Amino acid sequence: MNKRRKDWAIWDTVFLVPLVVVNLMPRGQGIDAAHALAGAAFRLLVSVICLIGFITIQVLKRRPVRGEPPLPWQQPLAPWEQPPYAPATPAAISIEYNNTREYSWRAEKYALFHQPATLSVLCFFGLATAFLMDMPIYHWGAAAGITAFPFLAVLGFAIWAGLFLLAVHLLLNKRFPHAGSVRSCTTSLTSAGVVDETPDKHQLIEWGIISSIRMHQGDFILWTSAGTGIFVPREGFASLDDGEKFFTAANMLWKSQGAAWFEAAGLHTNEAVGAPTGDWEY
Repeated sequence: MNKRRKDWAIWDTVFLVPLVVVNLMPRGQGIDAAHALAGAAFRLLVSVICLIGFITIQVLKRRPVRGEPPLPWQQPLAPWEQPPYAPATPAAISIEYNNTREYSWRAEKYALFHQPATLSVLCFFGLATAFLMDMPIYHWGAAAGITAFPFLAVLGFAIWAGLFLLAVHLLLNKRFPHAGSVRSCTTSLTSAGVVDETPDKHQLIEWGIISSIRMHQGDFILWTSAGTGIFVPREGFASLDDGEKFFTAANMLWKSQGAAWFEAAGLHTNEAVGAPTGDWEY
């Protein structure tokens, strides 16, 4: 997993460095109008190529990885490993659910405005686009360029948000060929991390790389430091109470890095639901 994240980081650098260099490095005046126009065209071409490449990498990051061997499940603890007089704990706290195009679309729209990594990328793209559009206006008049930049920044953000949603729409249409397509999934909490099972991947997300766990209107959302995540729709829980217990157990394990496994398992099996802690949203 770390190797895969490192490879994506290399590709991010490949596209971001030229973009920053051609647009932010100081440059002198052109010899004449033709040279100045050629320089501007070159910067625009490099910027467009780098932006397209970078957003393509962000889309590819979200694609499931095929061909990875399944990771072993955590084995139940032996009787002598249990705390004294404690009931046996399960090997995992699991939720089985069906994922649809509608549920995935809801998850991606939420991530667009709430996931820090996605917001950072969109803001960067929006500001870069606004900078390119504002250059001719600024050369025409500094006051006009400064006044127009905030509006162009909003426009740039809207453009890239639209492109992001379009890319997600195309990806979901490929993942769910028909409106009624269903993918059976299982998300399990263990002391080692969160096990995510879908029709085309089986992965363990360790607690140490998780950056956020939250509930939003009954949906369970988990994000990692690499920008990937897990979404369990509220329809996958038998009740709101079950969703609250699952979230509380996940948050407890995340904060303790898996050390609170007995407490979390007891919380899930003994019907004892405490007040949720963490990013709880309504």
